[in-house]
Amino acid sequence: MSRPGPGDPAFSEYWKEFHDAVEPRPYNPFLDVLEPYLPSPGLALDVGSGRGKSTVWLLDRGFDVWAQDADPVAMAGLVERVKVHGVEPGRLTTSTVPFEEAEFPACTLAVSVFSLFFTHPGAFDRVWAKLRRALEPGAVFGGQLLGPNDDWASPELSFHSSSEAHALFNGLEILHWEEVERDGQTALGQSKHWHVFHIVARRPL
Repeated sequence: MSRPGPGDPAFSEYWKEFHDAVEPRPYNPFLDVLEPYLPSPGLALDVGSGRGKSTVWLLDRGFDVWAQDADPVAMAGLVERVKVHGVEPGRLTTSTVPFEEAEFPACTLAVSVFSLFFTHPGAFDRVWAKLRRALEPGAVFGGQLLGPNDDWASPELSFHSSSEAHALFNGLEILHWEEVERDGQTALGQSKHWHVFHIVARRPL
């Protein structure tokens, strides 16, 4: 699977097509899975935020948000979405550096909805270590990892076996773990075999 990376002139064009396709849809239903486990509002990280549906969902639940996405066009859409939503100034901080360059601030919640596996495999362990360090005691992580049977599993994306995925969460309390493998479609309507781990975990106090 070939996707343009940050710095490629086609990067924003590719992701514009993706975001245009998902724009009519509501926020990702994984957030409904996450909601029962939300900590008290503090700073939430929206890692791979896109145009900000998850960001607005977090703001509506009382969190201030640090939103990161490597696509500046998507980030501009996020800022506009938050502005139209009427969020008070100062509750949103944005970053347009790639995962590999991001320095995650300390947080009470980190959310990465179908995005973290776009980290280059050679950098994933470093990115994940930084993200884990950002979790304050009692903080919650919610997001997805890609399984090895997924059609997107390739040298370009980070994917993990079940045992490898579990090992990433050693020392964290697993609140929700669901492995899904099924045939379906991408947001752009292409046929695809999905193999995904949906995970909610908490750093112990």
